[in-house]
Amino acid sequence: MADSSTQADDAAPLPKDSAAVTPRSILEAMLFVGNAANEPLERQRAADCMRGVALDEVDVLVDELNAEYEELG
Repeated sequence: MADSSTQADDAAPLPKDSAAVTPRSILEAMLFVGNAANEPLERQRAADCMRGVALDEVDVLVDELNAEYEELG
């Protein structure tokens, strides 16, 4: 059985146009996916799921997403 470093080395590189994984894209995905109980995503839960993201940063990310969606119509 190959170790994980060998598997990672064998993985195909991502295409140059692939979307970057950022706290904002992670939050957007969490909002779209939701949860089994169909409950709102709490700020604290969102922050806890993203390494290095503070609670107050979640509000900024939400504001950015809202502005982007409003601009897109």
